[in-house]
Amino acid sequence: GFLYIGSLIHVFGFSFVDSIKIILGGSVFGAGAFIYLWLRIFFSNRSSLFGAISFVFAPYLIFDLYKRGSVGEIFALVPASAALYAIASKKAWLLAPAIGLLLISHNTLALLILPFLVFYALTIPQKHRFSRDRARPQRRGRYPSSQEGRYSAHSVGHPHARYRRARRAFLRS
Repeated sequence: GFLYIGSLIHVFGFSFVDSIKIILGGSVFGAGAFIYLWLRIFFSNRSSLFGAISFVFAPYLIFDLYKRGSVGEIFALVPASAALYAIASKKAWLLAPAIGLLLISHNTLALLILPFLVFYALTIPQKHRFSRDRARPQRRGRYPSSQEGRYSAHSVGHPHARYRRARRAFLRS
């Protein structure tokens, strides 16, 4: 699949070697960007950025990029990470092209990654699954849902709050 992109880049005046370098750089950048978007669904921006940078500088990816030069394998990381993002963010329009590009770019990695993607799509929490209801899940309050609204903010932060709660529980029994 990457040869078609390389031919398009070559039409714009770049040599074939430069085309491959552009594909490799774009693939690493694209995979890192999709990993960041995927992680941002679950974590904070800073944690997601750290995870994406860790992915980009992973020893296998660096070895694959500089020693082996397997363009198809590195290019396959973009649709694989895009598929993870599409499943978690409920973007069905992105999932089909991502799987198609994964199959075209590297058959062996597609054979290894597709069962993982199916398992991931079936086991992620309900609020992240594909559904017709596109509403975002409600944010939780400051306290867990079992204690939501049970105590006022003033009584929780007060120095004698524990004593007051214990006294009320004792008087109720």
